[in-house]
Amino acid sequence: MSMANSELRHMLLALLLVLFALVPSTPSEATDPRTICFAGSGKPKIDIVMCTRALMPAKALTRATLLMRRARARIQLEDDARALDDLTEALAINPLSSEALTEKARALRFLDRPEEAREALNEALQISPNNTVARTTRGVLALTLGDHAGAISDLSAVIASKPGSGESYALRGIAHYFLDNPDQSL
Repeated sequence: MSMANSELRHMLLALLLVLFALVPSTPSEATDPRTICFAGSGKPKIDIVMCTRALMPAKALTRATLLMRRARARIQLEDDARALDDLTEALAINPLSSEALTEKARALRFLDRPEEAREALNEALQISPNNTVARTTRGVLALTLGDHAGAISDLSAVIASKPGSGESYALRGIAHYFLDNPDQSL
């Protein structure tokens, strides 16, 4: 019987060691609003709450990034007007953020303000000419506005810098189709 108890103890000890190995070494990081905001939880509503909590004590550049992340979550929930408010504040803090300008363009596009969206993307690309997200977004915007040559130009630039971008090949193909068949429309 003592042999069985000894084996049982060893098995329980091994199980406890495995469980301790699975517990995060810094449990406070697992619930830290700033960490969750930066990493994203995969659930936009939770991201908005965590980013809002993280914004309270944040320093300026960190605040700008948190605002941008919260805006991205709001765009996912189609709360584009509030996302635009967050992005306007983020850009007031950090006007050279091409990432925030790209997100601003996305919000503006969804708010049916395509010319302002294009201006934001142009500014983002002036700041960071190799920003493939901004260039892809501008290509998609051009495609939806019927500027097929502009879409082809932007999407070709993305393909040149990221040859594995299947989405860009597909979108460029669509732009070529409409350029070659002007009587068709999206």
